[in-house]
Amino acid sequence: MNLTRRHALMALALLPAACSRATPYEPAAKESEASPSKAGWGPKDLFPPERYASELKTGAAPLLFHVGPSFLFEKGHVPGARPVGEAGEPSGISALERAVASLPREKTVVVYCGCCPYKNCPNVGPAMAALKKFGFADPRILDLPTTFRADWIDRGFPVEHG
Repeated sequence: MNLTRRHALMALALLPAACSRATPYEPAAKESEASPSKAGWGPKDLFPPERYASELKTGAAPLLFHVGPSFLFEKGHVPGARPVGEAGEPSGISALERAVASLPREKTVVVYCGCCPYKNCPNVGPAMAALKKFGFADPRILDLPTTFRADWIDRGFPVEHG
């Protein structure tokens, strides 16, 4: 295995630990155990990864923003995703606001982080709240309940690096 690939695999193995509020080995939460509604979003706000991957193939996928740590984005991300930084930080929300400023508000916009189980994620909730505040009618979260690795990569969906 070449050195670059080894580093990428090591970084992906650390994804759950990258989120400061994550419990690294926590299993995916059952919907009844998670409390996303407290964060201003719920099951109706989720965008299924298989649908997103399918729409990527046809060119019909909605805009996708990575709202997590930039080093994770660089190690591997959903093709076409646009990084804005951590939405749990004011700089990430400002970057998200600039990124969506010229978009029609009826457009579906999807966000994801993938560093930890999203019920613990410090980034997806603030990103959703910001998109709603900015007036988007249909903001969504890419449904990655455990981690990007477990819910996207391990399912065989495409990944871009860099």
